[in-house]
Amino acid sequence: MVRYLKQRDGYSCGPVAVLNAMKWAGFEVTGENLKVFRWIALCTSPHGCWPRHLHNLIKLQFERKASAMKGKPTMKYMDKWLDQGNSIIMRYFWHDKERNKRVGHYIFIPDRTEKYYKVCNDGRNRPALTMISRKTMNNYLRMQRKGDTCCTWFIRK
Repeated sequence: MVRYLKQRDGYSCGPVAVLNAMKWAGFEVTGENLKVFRWIALCTSPHGCWPRHLHNLIKLQFERKASAMKGKPTMKYMDKWLDQGNSIIMRYFWHDKERNKRVGHYIFIPDRTEKYYKVCNDGRNRPALTMISRKTMNNYLRMQRKGDTCCTWFIRK
């Protein structure tokens, strides 16, 4: 069983999602990788990393085994992809009440069941691997607004 990494700060969710995808794919990953990935993805506090920088990091690590989708995928497409033994890195948005602004977050999705998605790094106060309901995932997808850069990368082993 894969031991996934957990985000320990407020801005490295993108590199952590890529490292978890690498662990899922069988790569050996260390804490040193996170430092390098933050630098490659230009991931800095308090803004995190932009999709184009994370895209470059994903392409660097997975080459032709990753494909990007702009916009939001349907749950039906995500289910089909996961059922084929593949995985997903996804960026979604929510409204942060403390900061009173919309915030983006990257997660890694290695698998699903009939009613739940297995999600890595779904927030700093949660375990590294959690189960979220289909309803919650649907809410993540619905919260996207025009102008949000909702990005999804589909990754094969």
